Parts: sequence; structure tokens; C-alpha cells
Amino acid sequence: MYSYTFDSETNGILLNANPTTISLEARPVFAQELDMLGLGGRWKYDRLCETPFMWAESVNYFYRGRKVMKLKGGSLYVPPEIEFLKNEQNGLDILPEGETLVSADLDEMCRKNRIIANVVEDAAIKGIQRIYEKYKDRLDIFEVAYSGGKDSRVLLDLVHKALPPKTFVAIFGDTGMEFPDTYDHITAIQKWCGENGIPFHVAKSHFDPEESWRIFGPPARRLRWCCSVHKSAPQTLKMREILGKRDYVGLDFTGVRRHESIARSEYEQENFSKKQRGQHSFHAILEWTSAEVWNHIFTHALDFNRAYRKGNSRAGCLVCPMSGGIGDWIRRECYPEQVDRFVSVIKEKCVIDDDDKKSPVKYFADNSWAARCSGKTIIGNENRFSETIEGGRTVFEMRGSPVMLRQWLKPLGGIGFAYHVDAEEERTIVSVTTSDLKSNPSKAKFFKYALHKAAYCVGCRVCEQNCPVGCIFFSGNMVNIDETKCRHCMNCFDLQGGCLMYDSRFESVGEARSKGIDCFNSHAIKEEWLISYFDARENFMKENLLGNKMLQYFRVFLKDSGLAEPRTYFFSSFASFVCDIGWNSKTALALMLLNLCYRNRQFEWMAADMDIDRVYSRSEIDEMLALRGVSERSRGFILQSLKRISDTSFGKSLGFMRIADSKGKSAERFVRSKCNILDARVVLYAIMLFAEKCEINEFSLFYLYDDSVERAGVSPARILGIERDGMQDILQNLSNNGETSGFVYVSFTLGLDKIVVRRKDEEARRDLLELIRKDMGGNAS
Repeated sequence: MYSYTFDSETNGILLNANPTTISLEARPVFAQELDMLGLGGRWKYDRLCETPFMWAESVNYFYRGRKVMKLKGGSLYVPPEIEFLKNEQNGLDILPEGETLVSADLDEMCRKNRIIANVVEDAAIKGIQRIYEKYKDRLDIFEVAYSGGKDSRVLLDLVHKALPPKTFVAIFGDTGMEFPDTYDHITAIQKWCGENGIPFHVAKSHFDPEESWRIFGPPARRLRWCCSVHKSAPQTLKMREILGKRDYVGLDFTGVRRHESIARSEYEQENFSKKQRGQHSFHAILEWTSAEVWNHIFTHALDFNRAYRKGNSRAGCLVCPMSGGIGDWIRRECYPEQVDRFVSVIKEKCVIDDDDKKSPVKYFADNSWAARCSGKTIIGNENRFSETIEGGRTVFEMRGSPVMLRQWLKPLGGIGFAYHVDAEEERTIVSVTTSDLKSNPSKAKFFKYALHKAAYCVGCRVCEQNCPVGCIFFSGNMVNIDETKCRHCMNCFDLQGGCLMYDSRFESVGEARSKGIDCFNSHAIKEEWLISYFDARENFMKENLLGNKMLQYFRVFLKDSGLAEPRTYFFSSFASFVCDIGWNSKTALALMLLNLCYRNRQFEWMAADMDIDRVYSRSEIDEMLALRGVSERSRGFILQSLKRISDTSFGKSLGFMRIADSKGKSAERFVRSKCNILDARVVLYAIMLFAEKCEINEFSLFYLYDDSVERAGVSPARILGIERDGMQDILQNLSNNGETSGFVYVSFTLGLDKIVVRRKDEEARRDLLELIRKDMGGNAS
């Protein structure tokens, strides 16, 4: 809330009246941390002193208002290097070796900060009282989410001062991975709560944490199943147990602070279902800085977790994929035996790439273990689910019983299409008509999620937690869903892939269907990029004003559209041709589009999965992509990409993708349209690309329009939106035309149709483009 400086007089922190938007998270440095860094031989200080000798901001250390040293490097097995800073005037150490350190005068520091601290504390207490009055007659329970860290200690103190006795409870989510000092602190807090009339509860998963790491695979930055399994779900289930009510609604007071991370900087103080599914949250000290937190602790002499005295900047899990660097080394120095238990599971379950000669030291230095995005790098992992398309039917094979599948299909409340189940001894095979899946994307997504759950469910109970009416019950890893109570809200499916275990352990067989669909990330093309590219031509790569990321993804577009040479990204001969006939002519745009639909996964997906003239809402598109296994983040990028493409000449002139309606700057609905082309040779170019992609020379007109056939290339009919009769006329004319008959031959007689592509290689396409170039004043429009 307020900024601070380091005070040379008290060797403490001094709060200022200026509001702050950025805080570097100051923390006190005690004798134990100095000892751990090996500084006992450099300076003299009382090793038994309970007050801090320095303050730190990240890796920078301050003594009496001056920065005196900083740390460099450091990882789980490697200690950080210490750099002692020198005076610029004389080149001597700012804090000389042999100096006797004087600890902070905390009493004087708190006295100096009293006025501002009182304002901060008073505002927080009034906020807690306001939210309590708002909800006291509407909710079942108020709870303080107690983590054992400094922020939750301040939060508990504030709620205790703000609310009457027995109006709230405190609950500690014991992950089983906490610091030993945290458990000691919890014991003391339980006693304090008992003395002050505050019910204190401990919630814990039925999984032993080391067991869960082996079951799910070690957690990773993108696969943070651990928070849901070991924290959120147990806390919700504990509250249901306490209240004897499975559909309770409560409010969590949390110690979340905006300055802790970039992600938390976007938090709202009051919200519903953001932190805990179906529950209200109030972040009572959201605006506080760590300086204000520590000042409050010292002002009121609050007992706090001794892990902070040992140099830990946060009190959390012993091993976390979101950490790294110096923090990992400090935790292992403090708790070597406990940390090594989880490190041994990582070594046991994760593939360490011998080809890259990654020693464990390097493997943990760059946090490689935390980078996995699937079950691919888990030793001994076995897929329990596969999906194939055969003869117009999608076939799912899973390791799981049809009994589990029937349970997980209950929340859907009806599917809307038929499916067939074959149960064998150790597997279940489910098949459905592929066109039914495509025409019912929402139901298809959840149908597929139900299969994921049936194949992978281990009874982690996160789905049970997410159910707002409590109609999901687990007995071990067997689930029973009370269909009479189910509201079909689908909250139990609101997980990546529908199931945490599936998300963490699944490894696609062969190329993932979703691979490359978000190939433009958040940087899809803009019209002004195309204009500048064709203006600069060969000089574009030197003269462009795009940022590095923009240029990186624009290169993907240029290469796949044929406008830039692979690898070198030089202005291509195709780009020169496009310039000659007018790059924004419908003919040029259509030819670029065809290249993209046969080379670029995002354009291929748009052409293959989005039907002509059907209006799609954002939610429908999101569901279609989720059905393909595309992550939530990538789905957002693709929706953004659709809008950008619609805003270019590919949308506004050619008509390939259009915005059906919008709300402000956001496009709400999209429609794939028939492309506006007049030159029949565009269709010939498409037929040649299609034949090359599918590795065929001869096929029927029926084959072009049969979407149930699995093939390597998208039919030109789908890309361009040409109806069957129109396509037949175009192909017949091309076959009868002297200039183009050498490329294609067709026969539509006696009820039989045959299309023969006589030339389809790169040279043939160049010859065709040359015909178009010579006639650019005529049909090329």
C-alpha cells in the first residue's frame, strides 16, 4: 500500500506516505541466515540474537540503509556466490570485514511507523468487517485460510481483531510437503487459537504426497495438480465434514497480496469461485507490501514461522516446480533430509536426458524436471487412452471399465448422438460417428472428457470438491454420482482435459492432433504487416519495425503462405508473382490461402473443422478446440487469431473468415464463408496441391465432398466453399480449355465421375502461375 526506505538510524524499514505500485518484497535477515551463508567468519554478530541484522530485497542485502552485498547464481545443489559491494569513492568494502553488526532497533522502527501502520491496519479491519456484514446472513461459514506463512499470520491477527469470537474458523491445508518449522508453528498457532476461542482445523489429502508424486508424476509448472489435490480439495471436503453439509457456501479470508507475483497483481479483493470453486474469497491484505506485513508482525510481537529466520523468503512446499535458484538451495540447506525425499522421486520418475549429458546438478539447476507438459518424460508411464479415425468413425480405446464411464456420463444429462461400447477384459472400446462429434462440439468435448476420467481416475476427489451440490461420492478410486441431484453444471469437468490425472500422465501416440494449431501464438498477421512486407520486399527482414516475437510468428505465416523461402526467409519467387498480379487481388489472396491450408496447421484446422456459412460463437469454437486437446491458453490465442485474420484482406476481401458480430473490441461470433474468387485456375491450383498432399493422381468428385473420409489434405471444396454442381462445371471447363487441359482431365458420363491430375509437382504449379501472370489484366481479380 505504502512505499518504504531502509532506515540507517534504526537499521529497520521506514514506511512512507507515498502509495506504491511496485514493491521489491523486503524481508528481515537474521543471524541464522548469515550463518548459513558462511558470514560468521567475516563479521561479528550475536548468533543467539532474535532480531534481524540486515534486510534483503531478493538477492540484495542492506545494512543500516546501505546495500552491502548481493548473491549470484545458486541452485538446489550449488550455493550462491557472494559479492561484497565496494564504495565507489575509495574502492573499499561498504561493510568492512571484521565489523561488529548491530541488530535492528525494532521498538524504535515500529514507533516511527506507527501513524502509517495504524492507517493500514484500520483500513484492513474495516474491510473485513464490511465483508462480514455483507454476507453474515447469507453464507454458511467464514474461514481464515492459514498457510503457516507471515501473511496468513497477519491475516489471522486482523480477523481476530475485526470479528466477534466464534464467528469464523481457521483451517490449515496440510500438503504433507511443508517445512518442519511450519509444523512447529502450526502447533503453536493451534494453541493460541484455542486460548482465543477460534476453532482451528487441519485438512489433508488421503494421498501420501510421495505416493501422489509417483501416481501423477512430479508436478510441473504447467501441470500443478498438487495444489488442487493436496490443498483446495481437502479444505473444501473438510468444511463439508465440519458443517455436515455437502452444498455449503462459505467465504475464505486469504493472505494473498498483489505484490507477491505478476499473476496476483491482477487479483480483485473480493471474488467468487476464483480461488475456491463455489466459494467466496476476500483478500484482506491484498494491497499490503511485505514491509507493512513485517512491520505489523514486529509491532504486535506476533509469533511467526522460524523458517524465515533461516533465509526462506516464503513458507511453502519443500520442493516446488514454480521455485528454483537460490530458494532451492536455501531449502535444502535448511531441511536436507525432507527435500531429498522428493528429489529422489523426481530422479526415480523423470527421464534425465543422457544424450545432453545432464548431470543431476544441471538438471536441477535449470529446473528441467519442472518443464514437462505431458507424461512423455515420466519413466514407466503407460497411456490409458487413444483415439483413431477409421472409416468415418472415431474410435476411443481406454484402460477402464464401462461402469466408470457410465458414472462420468451422468453429468452430461444426455449426449445427443449414438455411441457403441465394447468391453473386453482389460480395456473398453467406444466408437462414434465422426460427423456426430463435429456437429455437436460441446457435447463431444464433455463426452471425450468422460472417457478421459473413466480411463485415468484415481479418486483424487478434486471433481468431488468442484461439485457445488455435493452429488459426487468416492470410495477409493470408484466414483458414484447421484443423478437425481446433479445440476449438469459441468464444474466437475472444468479441468484441462477433464481430469488432472489424464492431463499429467497422457502422452499422445504419434503427432498430437493439436500440435501447431496455435502456431501464431498471440501474434497472428495484421494487414499492416502484409502491406509493409510487399512495400519493402527483399529489404523487409532488415527494415521492418516488428518486435522479435512479432517477426518470429510473421515468419511462420510468410513461409507457410509461400511468400518467403524456407530457412532463409528471402522474398520468394511466389511473392514476386503475387506482387505482379496485385497482392491484395482476390486471386492472389486465394492462392496464398491455399498454400496456408496445406502447410499451416491453424489454417488447415479452420478449413477442415469450420463449416461454410455456419455462425460459431466464441464458446463453440473453444469447445471444438478443447475436443482436440488444445490447452486453454492456446485456445485464447486461436480466438484472437481468428479476429486478426478476419480483419485482413483474407477476411474482408476474400471472405475466408468473417466476424459475424462483435462487442466492443471483442469478436463474439465468427463465420466461415465461400471465398470470392473469379479465376477458375485458382481451383486448379487447389486440386494440384490436394493431389500432392494426398499422394493420389486420380479420384472422384464424390471423394472431394465426402467428409467422412480420413485424408491427408483438406478438400478444395471445403477451403473455397464451392458447391458440388459449381465444382463440376469448373473442372469440366478446365479440362476442356487448351491452356489448362494439360494439368487436369475430368469425365462426368454415365453417372460416373473421374478426376485425373496430370501434373501436380512444383514445376507444374510454376507453369500454372505463369499462365495467370500473363493474363493478369483479365481474370486475375
